[in-house]
Amino acid sequence: MEIHAKTGNTAYLERSKTAFLSSRKAPDELNEIVKEWVEGLKPETDCVMCGNLTTIEQFVLHELLEGSIPVILVLAEAMPQTFYGETEEALNAGKLLVITHCDSSVHSVCARSAFDRNMLMLQLADKIVVGQSTAGGNLERALAGFDNITYLLKRAMKKNRKKRNRGIPIYGIIEDLSTAADDHWSRWLKLSGSTLSITFHMIGKDALMTIKDVPFGKDELRDCSKITLDRTETENFYTAVYQLKQTDAAALDNFKDIVVKSASGDVTVSAGHTFSGLTYLFTQDKDLGDVCQRHEVLAFSPSDFSIFFGLLCEAVRHWRR
Repeated sequence: MEIHAKTGNTAYLERSKTAFLSSRKAPDELNEIVKEWVEGLKPETDCVMCGNLTTIEQFVLHELLEGSIPVILVLAEAMPQTFYGETEEALNAGKLLVITHCDSSVHSVCARSAFDRNMLMLQLADKIVVGQSTAGGNLERALAGFDNITYLLKRAMKKNRKKRNRGIPIYGIIEDLSTAADDHWSRWLKLSGSTLSITFHMIGKDALMTIKDVPFGKDELRDCSKITLDRTETENFYTAVYQLKQTDAAALDNFKDIVVKSASGDVTVSAGHTFSGLTYLFTQDKDLGDVCQRHEVLAFSPSDFSIFFGLLCEAVRHWRR
């Protein structure tokens, strides 16, 4: 992803940059948490990239400009000819840079341009700050493969739990939003050496599924392997896995890999003999440009694969209701 157009203080591109991102659905408490974060920033050392699409992004942009923090506004549409209000004032004062990856053909924001805007911010960022990331949502998909992330809402929840344990009053209770989606379904079970889970979410009219495998004794955020697919991709993935399941073990060395196309990274369904014996492999790869290469691998023994296939069948049946 590249910058197509820019206007304003271009020197900000040379600074260490923090990208602020957040899901559209966010609790009211997040405004206070974000405000506290912005108040801790310094004009001399900090520079923040953000958008202006959602309510929380608009709030962050306002707070940054109010605090004279250097800002890079990243658009998900073509560069407008005219700016207004505090954005115009900040540009005129040399306190703002506006960039976009879109050319003049992108007249309005769409899901694709918004996703690509997020990817541009992630590629440019030295640090990433996330307000709220809805489990299974587009933002979570974009963040997969990055580890330089601070989650403001999760950090506040952890801090507040510690305060409650000490009996210190806090300014409200922030609920765990991991199961607060409009339609949420999840199942987990133990395999021979890890915990496997499948989580399903409705994001607007779209459905997303995340398959996660966490080795025993490992950190769920840093050491897990996970594959994310939307509804159509999941149907194609299920078909490929079913074809693999129907293949006799003796013929698996000649099994032709099946590639399932996905916006989160194409998934290769394969099987073969390794040093540990017969292994079923599901690999999701996505090229993130100059940043990194996302490479997620789920590997199952024959017995674990049978358990996984049963769980996948249960998830697909739920989706088809």
